[in-house]
Amino acid sequence: MRPVVVGLDLGTALCGIAAYDPEMKRGSRLRASKVLKPLGKQVERRWQVVSILEKIRQRAGIQALVMEDIGIFFYGGGAHARFTSIKGVIALAASIEDWCFQQRIPCYQVVPNHWRKVVLGNGRAKKKDSVAWVKKEFDKKVGDDEAEAIAMSCYLAKGGK
Repeated sequence: MRPVVVGLDLGTALCGIAAYDPEMKRGSRLRASKVLKPLGKQVERRWQVVSILEKIRQRAGIQALVMEDIGIFFYGGGAHARFTSIKGVIALAASIEDWCFQQRIPCYQVVPNHWRKVVLGNGRAKKKDSVAWVKKEFDKKVGDDEAEAIAMSCYLAKGGK
């Protein structure tokens, strides 16, 4: 099997993971996608994400991983009110970057309006636009977080960094 590109949409409540193979036929290039429901303990959540990444690595191999730049959680109003949740996202991103480093997998962070401009054609696109794009591109109905992860993996597969 060829290595896949993994997109990861980190969130304070949910995470989306998608493994994408741009070389496969249209209907089967999206090999895996999964939404992780929040768990009570951040350590368990990090373990769950890393164990899914490990399964993907063992089954297909991971060419590279992309996730949103976690700095976005500090921009805009209300960030201070969610600081506890934000700490969990930062810890999760750090765990993923550490895992990628240990596995020698390139790991990229990208600002949302940049990948949205490249993939969706509009840097100010909303999550619902990502959902509609996945439905059109893959004929697959997914949730917001899965759609964002899928779109980011496609962004990286098309050469974005």
